[in-house]
Amino acid sequence: FGNVGFTKGVHYWEVKLEKAEIGSVFIGVAEKPGSPSGSSQGSSYGFESQPRLNRWLGWGFVNFRATYTAGAERVYGAHCHAGDTVGVLLDCDSGRISYFFDGVLYGEHILNDLGCAFENVSPFGFNADGCGSGGAGQGAPSGVDGGRSGRYPSNGAVRPRALWPVIGLRHPGDRVTMSSKWMTSHGVDGITVLRNALAVDEVFCNYEGNRHALYRTKHVDTAESNAKLPKWFIEDSFFEYNRWKSDKWLRSSTRGSGPYKLSSYGLDVDLDTSPFACAAACAAIGLPTAFLPGDLVDVKRSAGRILELQEKALVLGTYQGRLFYRLISQKSEGGSLMEGGGRAWFWDESEAVEGGLHIIGNGRGLSVELPKLSRFKPVTGGLKIVYQGGAVVRSDLEIFDGSENIGKIPHGIVIPPDNIIERRLNSCGVVRYLVDYEPVGRGWISSRIRGGKEELIVETLPSSSNGDDPLSQLLYATPEDSATVWYKNYL
Repeated sequence: FGNVGFTKGVHYWEVKLEKAEIGSVFIGVAEKPGSPSGSSQGSSYGFESQPRLNRWLGWGFVNFRATYTAGAERVYGAHCHAGDTVGVLLDCDSGRISYFFDGVLYGEHILNDLGCAFENVSPFGFNADGCGSGGAGQGAPSGVDGGRSGRYPSNGAVRPRALWPVIGLRHPGDRVTMSSKWMTSHGVDGITVLRNALAVDEVFCNYEGNRHALYRTKHVDTAESNAKLPKWFIEDSFFEYNRWKSDKWLRSSTRGSGPYKLSSYGLDVDLDTSPFACAAACAAIGLPTAFLPGDLVDVKRSAGRILELQEKALVLGTYQGRLFYRLISQKSEGGSLMEGGGRAWFWDESEAVEGGLHIIGNGRGLSVELPKLSRFKPVTGGLKIVYQGGAVVRSDLEIFDGSENIGKIPHGIVIPPDNIIERRLNSCGVVRYLVDYEPVGRGWISSRIRGGKEELIVETLPSSSNGDDPLSQLLYATPEDSATVWYKNYL
C-alpha cells in the first residue's frame, strides 16, 4: 500500500517494472483492509471482517494484459515486461480508473493510453448507473460487485471511501519502483460547481436583459449596457485578457488528462513559457543549457532506457518547476503519437544525463551556459568505498543488462573530489556517482545496495575546504539561483 490515499480529485502516478515475470505484478488501488470503509472484497460495499493479505485486493491491472478485481479477470491493455512503465490515472470525482503504457515492443518505443479499466469506482459509494458516462467508460467493467447486499445510494448508508495506490507481487525477486513522475489535482467540489452554475446563470440573465433593451430602444449607450454585467464578471474578464496578452501561458493536456475532456476535469496544465522559468526547470534536471519553448530536442533516453530509434520533441514550458515537452516525431510504426504519446509530459534528471537530450541547432537559449546545481557536483572530501564487496563500476547511469560492467573499486579506496564528475538519481531512484578510477576508467557507482538491508556502498567524506575557497562561493543551491545567473547572461 502507498502512504497516501485519495477520496476526491484526479491523480496520476507511474510504476516502473524493474524485474517481473508475465502475470506476476498487480498495479492499482484498494481500500485498506480493516479500515471503516474497507472490506475483503474487490470493492468495499459491505462490512466483511478484516481479511488476510493472501491475495490481490481492490481494482488493478496485471501485467499479462488483464484487469483484476474480486477474483475476476478481463482482457485489457498490453503485456508489460521488465523495463516498461505503467501509469495509473485515478479519477475519484467521476469514478474511473485508467492506465497508460510506456514500453518497448519489438524494439519500438510504444506510448499508449490503454483506456478506461474500471468505472463506477467512486469514493463516496455512488453509482452512475442510468446516468451514462458520455462514452468515457468505454464499456469497462463496473467497480461495483453487483451483489444485492452492496452499498447503493438508495439505501442511505453512504460512507467515504479512501483509495490507496497498491502494488501486488507474486514471485520472489519481483521488483518495481514508484516513479518520481506524478501529478495530482484536488478537482472541483460540488459546492464550487453549483456556484459556477449560478454565476453563469447570472451572466446569461444580464445578457438577456440587455438584448431586450436593445430592441426596445433604438439609441442605447453601449457603455451603459455593458455596465449592467456583473462587476466580478468584468474584473475576471480583464484578468484573463491581461493573462492572454502577456503571451506567457500555454494550456496543454498531459498523460493524466484522458481522452474525454468533457467527462472529466483531468490534469490539464497551464504552462509558464517565460525564459527564466524554463531555465530554472532545466537547472533542476541538470541540463548544461536552457531549453526554451519552441526548441526542438533529440530524445535518446526515456523512462530509464536508451532508445534504439531516437525521437524528436518540442519544448512547451514549465509547470511546478518541471520542464514539459510533447513528442512530435517517432521513427517507428507503432502510431504512439495518435494513441496518447502526443500528450505533454516532463523530463527527469535520469533522462537529462549526458547524451540523453540534445537540442537541435543553437536553440532559443543562445547556447548560454546554465550553471550546474551543487547537488549534481557536491563539494565533499571524497567518496570512501565502505561495502566489503567493493563498488561495481558500470558504463551507464541505469542498472540494466545493456549497461556494461567495466570493473570494481575495492573496499577502503577513497575517490578524491577531483575524480567525482557528477551525482545523479537514476530512473529507479538510486543515487549514482560518475567517477574516474584509474585502474578501471570512468563509470557509474551506486551509493548503496538495492534491496535487502540497503547497505551503504560509499560514504561521503566531509569537505576539508574552508569558506575562503573561491569554489565554495560558486555553489548554486536552488534552480532559481542557477537561472538568475543564466538570465543575466541571456539578456
